[in-house]
Amino acid sequence: MLSRIPYQGRRERGITMIEVLVTIVILAFGMLGLAGLQNKVNIGMLEAYQRGQAVILLNDMAERIKAMPMIPCRNVKALGSTTRCDQFSTTVNASYTSAVAVVRDYATGSALGTGDSPASDCSTLTNQAQRDKCEWSKALQGAGETTGGANAQKVGAMNGARGCITEISAPNGTNGACTAGVYQITVSWQGMHATQAPSLTCGSGQYGAENMRRSIATRVSIPVPNC
Repeated sequence: MLSRIPYQGRRERGITMIEVLVTIVILAFGMLGLAGLQNKVNIGMLEAYQRGQAVILLNDMAERIKAMPMIPCRNVKALGSTTRCDQFSTTVNASYTSAVAVVRDYATGSALGTGDSPASDCSTLTNQAQRDKCEWSKALQGAGETTGGANAQKVGAMNGARGCITEISAPNGTNGACTAGVYQITVSWQGMHATQAPSLTCGSGQYGAENMRRSIATRVSIPVPNC
C-alpha cells in the first residue's frame, strides 16, 4: 500500500524571496566596492594630471634660466696670450657683475604662485629674472587656462601650486675659480591623499599635513665660459 507524502507547500514559502534578498545584498556590496575602486582610479588620474602639470611648470622655469646669456669671464683673454682670463678688463668685469646680479635675482625669498602677488603686467619689468618670475608666478596660479563667463577662474595649474628657486652655489668667474652657478627649482602642490612627506621644503606648512604635500625639483647650472 502506497503511503501518502505530506504536502510541504506551506513550509517552502519564502525561500525564493530570501534568495533574492541575499543576492541583492551581495550585489550591493559589490557595487560599493566598484564605487570605491572608481573613486581611487579618479584620484589616481587627478594625481597623475597634477604631476604632469608640475613637470611642465618646472621645465618652463628651467628653460627660462638656461636661456639667460652665459655669464662672461670676469677677466678677458689677452690677444696672443696662451692663458685665458688673465688680463683684467673693466668692460668685461662690469658685464660679468651685471650678469651675475641678474642670474642671482632668480632666487626667491618666498614661494611664488599661490599666495603671491605678482605685478599685473609682467612686461613692464626690465630685469629679465624678475620678469620671468612674475610670469612663472602667474602660471603657477593657473593663468594659462581660465574658465569662461563673467566670473572666470584660473584653472591652468595644480591645486595650491607654489614654486621656489634656491641658489645652491653662486657663479664665480674669478680667474682660478671658474665655478658655475647652480640653482634648484622646486614646484609643490596639494595632494589628494596622504603619501610620504617630501624632503623638499618649498611650500612646507601650507598644505595641512606634510604627507599631503607633493614636491618635485630639478637643478640648473649657469656656466662661466672662457675660464
